[in-house]
Amino acid sequence: MSETGEDTKSPDKSSTEPEESGDDADNELTPTKPTPVTEQYESVVASAKPGDLHKSESKLRQPLNITWSFGYNSSLPVHNLSDNNRKMIFYASAHTGVLYDCTGNEQFLLQGHSNPITCTCSSADKRWLVTADVGKDCLVSIWDSYSGVPVRSIFDGLGSGTIAAAMSSDVCFIILISYATPQVVSVWDWTTESDEPISKVKLDPMYGQQKFVDFSQEDPHQFVSNGDEYVMFYYWRSGYLTYHAVSVTDQTFNKPVGMLVQSCFIPQSTRALTVTTEGSAVVWEVVKQNGVFSKNVYEKMPLKLSKLHSSSVTTVSLTNNGMIVTGDAAGCVKFFDKELKLLNWYDNLKFGPVMSIAFANVSTSKLHLVNNDTEYPDESTLDADSFVVPDFIVSTSASVIVHVTTNGTVVDVIAKEHDAAVMAVATHPSLPRLLTGGYSCCLKLWDYDQKVVLSNREFDQKEFVQCLSYDPKGDYIGVGFTNGTVRVLDGVSLEDCCPPFHYSRDCVTHITFSHDSTYIATADLDRCVTVFMAASGDDEEDDTWQYLAHYRSHYKQITGILFGKHLDTGAPRLLSLGTDRMLVEYDLASSSVDDLKLSASDRIEQSAIPTAMIWYPPITKESFLLITNSQYKIKLLNASTKMCRKTMLGPTYNSPLQKLVILPSPIMTDEFGQQVKRYLAFINNNKIGLLILPHDGNPHNSTCLVSHPGMTIDLASSHDGKYLFTAGGEDCTVNMWSVDTETLEASKLLGGEELIPFYPMLEGGRDGDFFAEMKDYFYYAQIKHQGPEVTTTREVSTKMPITQIPNVMRALGFYPSEQEIEDMINEVKFSEYVETGKTVTEINLNDFIKLYINHRPAFGLSPAQLVKAFHVLGENGSIDRAKLLTLLQENGEHLTETELLDSLMTLLNYNEDPEVDHLFTADPSVVLAEEIPQRVSAKQFAEELLGLTT
Repeated sequence: MSETGEDTKSPDKSSTEPEESGDDADNELTPTKPTPVTEQYESVVASAKPGDLHKSESKLRQPLNITWSFGYNSSLPVHNLSDNNRKMIFYASAHTGVLYDCTGNEQFLLQGHSNPITCTCSSADKRWLVTADVGKDCLVSIWDSYSGVPVRSIFDGLGSGTIAAAMSSDVCFIILISYATPQVVSVWDWTTESDEPISKVKLDPMYGQQKFVDFSQEDPHQFVSNGDEYVMFYYWRSGYLTYHAVSVTDQTFNKPVGMLVQSCFIPQSTRALTVTTEGSAVVWEVVKQNGVFSKNVYEKMPLKLSKLHSSSVTTVSLTNNGMIVTGDAAGCVKFFDKELKLLNWYDNLKFGPVMSIAFANVSTSKLHLVNNDTEYPDESTLDADSFVVPDFIVSTSASVIVHVTTNGTVVDVIAKEHDAAVMAVATHPSLPRLLTGGYSCCLKLWDYDQKVVLSNREFDQKEFVQCLSYDPKGDYIGVGFTNGTVRVLDGVSLEDCCPPFHYSRDCVTHITFSHDSTYIATADLDRCVTVFMAASGDDEEDDTWQYLAHYRSHYKQITGILFGKHLDTGAPRLLSLGTDRMLVEYDLASSSVDDLKLSASDRIEQSAIPTAMIWYPPITKESFLLITNSQYKIKLLNASTKMCRKTMLGPTYNSPLQKLVILPSPIMTDEFGQQVKRYLAFINNNKIGLLILPHDGNPHNSTCLVSHPGMTIDLASSHDGKYLFTAGGEDCTVNMWSVDTETLEASKLLGGEELIPFYPMLEGGRDGDFFAEMKDYFYYAQIKHQGPEVTTTREVSTKMPITQIPNVMRALGFYPSEQEIEDMINEVKFSEYVETGKTVTEINLNDFIKLYINHRPAFGLSPAQLVKAFHVLGENGSIDRAKLLTLLQENGEHLTETELLDSLMTLLNYNEDPEVDHLFTADPSVVLAEEIPQRVSAKQFAEELLGLTT
């Protein structure tokens, strides 16, 4: 079946029917030198040479910069960019392209994508690279591998992204196949500044999703794509794109064909090849009509089915001299000539299913000259000529990259990474060591300074690593698994220090050591906290660990466990925090085997859900516990009383903070040696950020960057605070970030001092009506406090009593609960108590503005939350009137019938009639029947009772 797609331009009608390639076509497509569109890099690209990967010293400084990426996307090909001047490969690591110098063990990271990279390709001369992604804000980037800079980006006309791409042999054109259905195939001349493709065509969904595309090496007018069942042959010319679609099934050859994998054109012929999961290859030839080949070379038909491998073929490509090379699921690589005669094979690559094979950019004729004294293997043909091909790179689905030297058959492992989700990272407390683990059932210990693997540990296939932790001395490593197992390993050898523990019934989500390495605590999805204790023998080498006790202390998932020190004795103390809003402290000193004692259990939130906790650094005289919640707030709780002492608006980047780390350094101190400034690193859904402490709600105190395109699972800091490490979960990567706190401090200064950063957070800013209204209420509160009937001269002050804070907050449209009111008053009242021993009774306007911004909802009142509550509490989005009145009195904070009456009278503008008041007190439903319908919807409750707009 053939179809033709038309470009938006008006081409010459005579070109509607494509013709065979001739001299005119060759003249039309004479290779031209690519012209970079990105002007700022033009001089860099023009002067770049192979082996001179440009690393700009004038790179813009940022508080956080990605410096290394551990792991890569094994489902995408690894490109061999090696030539006579360099030994380099290119691969995709999540949303980052990586140029890896195999000789110098260096990475150069190509950044620009916000989504996972879904396809890559390279030019025949290995200079130009293409990366593309799928998702919001998708793009296609063309990179210069000599300089490492982007020379062109394509943003428009991509739909939801690109699933397959290829570059022509003359380097001038690229093919893009969109991800969304119906798919669009487009041809682009990337060397021009045009934002439109030369030609494009929309594919019928009946052909299935096309997942692979490749150009003909001999004719840039032709390319081929395939999905699981259909192969599409294309021909484009003068603004027209024509294709011929053919399906291949078991009935085609009366043999099992399997699913189609990849396709290529056979050099020096009109044939093409498609490999399948049955280990076969479908050979395509131009359609014959009455024994004569069709003049349309793109119209092909299946000619024969050849068996190439005993297992599924996973990739097919061509060598520099036109050999056909294939890889299979057993790790075998085979070479064929254009007649599919087997020339040579490598069956000793036992590293998993082959995903890609890429050759160095060295001609075989030069190899003969340079290595004429070297013995190459013989071909498996009768002539037994020397089998000469350049060295090549093989990547496998097990995330292994190997380099094969053909003139000696030497296999070197370049990288062996996690082939499944990376769920945990941990760093050594005093050495440059990084430990990574996940669902690949193994641990890898890195020296992150030298970027080398020091050791690794393989576990059973069902032991998936979920969490990791070093003890404060670095001697032990705690490992929690998804099956509930807990292991304690040696910090160097990664061998077990004691038999594994099996006391958890579900996945172990958290593990941590006490400051003196005498206790280990874990939390699991069964909502239990388990404690293990170090047991010392007569010989230090006999030290081991033993189970102490466990306790199901929460009724919802545990979000964090934390060891600390008792202020008076210095003994370990243990706390756990759950989504049930409970903060539980355990009495370790009184606990015994199978009996874990609790010392306190406090509810620390009313509506928000706690997300993370950490000890506040010693930059104040008072000891605090820092807790973040789902409403983007950061709270400081007194370490002893658990009283909320300060509430601040935290970073509002996409989602609430999920894991926190205090950077070990740098530490800034005042003239008395008191620490005055520290830095808090955090992650949320897909970002990593840095926050200056102490924090006061200033939005310029923090910065945030996309750390991984999907979820960011874990976070760790180096022992010196110079680096941060993030685990990306399903993207199988760990990113290493350098920390530049000076840049963050400079950004904060640019944001202004005192109240300047807070004014933009008020509606209308400093000159708006809201700020003027706020000042008026501030002074009205003073009048109210002095009494409306004062006959003496009123005193206007720059401060108002803290007892008026609730009234002014409500007047401004923020309606705090009684608990929130108590927290606000306590925050101001005890703000100077540690320093002066006295409580504060008044607040000035500047501090009140900060208090208002920090305590109000981060994004205002949401009608969606009210609608959701009515759906949960009622039926079909409405609640019975009597039930609503009961809920208002009995749920949440206590509300008496009289208080409910007063509130409803105010909201409904009732006259203060004693008789009405009496009737309402006796039977509220009778009085409210005229004003409140029998069933109340969220819209009625919001608009008619609360006076809000939904």
